[in-house]
Formats: sequence, structure tokens, C-alpha cells
Amino acid sequence: MVSVTSTPPGATVFIDEEVVGTAPLEIALPPGTHALRATLDGHEPDRRTLTLPGTDAVHLALVPIVAAPTRTIHQPSVLNYVLAGTFLAGGVAVATGPLVTTLRVGECAASCDDPSEAERYEVGTQTVVLLSVSAVLFAAALVFALARPIRTSATFTRQSAHVSLEAVF
Repeated sequence: MVSVTSTPPGATVFIDEEVVGTAPLEIALPPGTHALRATLDGHEPDRRTLTLPGTDAVHLALVPIVAAPTRTIHQPSVLNYVLAGTFLAGGVAVATGPLVTTLRVGECAASCDDPSEAERYEVGTQTVVLLSVSAVLFAAALVFALARPIRTSATFTRQSAHVSLEAVF
């Protein structure tokens, strides 16, 4: 008979990869070499080799699994700069038409002999709306470039990695 105990008690005991019970236990085994293993949730398994005759008691010490350290990194996302560039380009594109029109009005007022030609370049409501949209796009570009409201968070453990994007406005 072989007596098997464990610290902590309650470990599942395997002999030659077959479950034989829960420690503490006593079991009769045939002579020869046997593989002994004990497992318990939250603990590293313990493995031993038994040689019979000659072994009449085995104590298995299961070590608790230490939680893996967690590391979290927070940093501004590159998406802030992509959006800032997009808004900046949009603002330039929207503002180009009204600005060119305004420059033509100035040129024509100085050099046009025909007043009807100057009226063709007058600054109207459409120009004001386009310049307003352009100003909003420039402001959005500044927010994303300077405040960087979108950030990336990455959490790493020994077993996994989790990456997320969050926006803080």
C-alpha cells in the first residue's frame, strides 16, 4: 500500500495517467515504476516517479500559481494625426474656391473696364458658407492635433494582450 498526501489537501491524484482519487488516499499498486501526478485548480501540478517496492508514502506539494503581472500602456493614437491631416486638407480644399474668387474680385475691381465682369466674381452667401465650413474643419484639425482626444490602451499579461481605442471629448 502507498499513502499519498498533498499540500493543500484535495488534489486529484493520477497514477500512470489514470485518476485514482483525491489526496489523501491509500492505494495498492503492483511492483514496478509508476508515474504519479497531482493537480488542483489554481496550483501548479506536481509530478513524481514511484518505484515499488520501496516507496510506501509520498507527499505532493502543489505550489499556488502566482497571477501574472499586468502592464497597461496608454498613449495618444496615431489616428489623431490622421484625422487632423484629413480635416486640414478638407479645410484647405473647401477654402480654396472662395479665396480664389475673392482674389479675382480684387484683381478685376482694379483692372476691369467692364463692370459686368466684376459682378461675376462677387462674394456671396455660398462663399461665406464655404469659408465657415473651412473654419470648422481647421478647428477640428487643431483639436485632433493638439488635444489628441483618441488614445490607444494596451494591456499585457503573460497569457494575453488586449488593445482598445477610446475617445475622450
